[in-house]
Amino acid sequence: MMLRRPLSSRRRFRQVQQELRASRREAQAGLAKGGKPRDRSARELVASFFELAQGHRTAIIGVLAALTLSTAMALVPPAATKFLIDHVLGDVPVAESWPSWVPRDRLQMLLAICVVVLIASGIKMMVQTKGKKAVCALYQDTDFGEEIHRGAQDQTKAMNIPLVATATNKPTDSDFTAQIGKLRAANCDLVVMGTIVRDSVVPYITARKMGWTNVDFMGTSAAYINFVSNQPGNAMDGFYTLSGTIFPSRASAPANLVAWMDKYKTKYGSEPNVGVAYGYNAMDVVAKGIQNAGANLTVDTFIAGMEKINGYRDIFNGPTQSYGPNKRLGADLSYMFQVKGNEFVPISMDPVGY
Repeated sequence: MMLRRPLSSRRRFRQVQQELRASRREAQAGLAKGGKPRDRSARELVASFFELAQGHRTAIIGVLAALTLSTAMALVPPAATKFLIDHVLGDVPVAESWPSWVPRDRLQMLLAICVVVLIASGIKMMVQTKGKKAVCALYQDTDFGEEIHRGAQDQTKAMNIPLVATATNKPTDSDFTAQIGKLRAANCDLVVMGTIVRDSVVPYITARKMGWTNVDFMGTSAAYINFVSNQPGNAMDGFYTLSGTIFPSRASAPANLVAWMDKYKTKYGSEPNVGVAYGYNAMDVVAKGIQNAGANLTVDTFIAGMEKINGYRDIFNGPTQSYGPNKRLGADLSYMFQVKGNEFVPISMDPVGY
């Protein structure tokens, strides 16, 4: 038995052309014999469609409605689509205003305030102490960046000052000329930043190189890291940031903290940074809760042990932390820093509250 080779694409195309020509010839032959012409008006075509659709109208309307809805949903941002599905078509309750980040579940506790309130606290302090009147926002096109944007929107609205311009960036961007140019043209005197490390450094240095010096830039705890402050030539001097933790340099640290840094370096072979401080604080607080729970450690005794923590102060001299049955947030204060001589220097040792 011989297997037939499949037709090539060219031969199939020619075959279709031949069939179309044959169909046209048949149609012309039908017209010559007095058949019904194939060219009809739009009204005749619509009438013919509805005649054929008899008994199928419900299904057709359903398909057209689904296509229309899916097309419309594709035109709106993904976040709006999610809101529609979750909160309009679904039964998920709409979230409260931005302070709703405070944990409410008995199994959840938070060491310090989130970036939304950090940036709101910073704006409030800048307006009250430095007379800022026109705020701009530069933030990542990510969930993190949008949190900063939302905090800036809420705080400027609450203080009745304008959020005059915004600009976004991708986390991997390395050229911020366009964003800085846009914000500079808006004449803002404070730029709040929903950025992390490199995308905090590059736009700040870009602004200074462009001669834009009559403006302050302020980041959050995400930018409170040595890499940001330790840029060559004191390039980041003047940059502001906020954090719920104080992490001094080795040169300015007290003796007990220097000993802790030495111990860490001996064990891990590198200098600790603020990320290590965050982890250490979290583990130390949990250890206190376990200690308070006693020998019979269960979920309930651990929660009770955490709720007994009152007036805890970490080794970095951060804000006091306390927990309780109705208090799931340990500390609601933060510190503002400014880079001076490649170091984050606290503006004041008194923490900032919102």
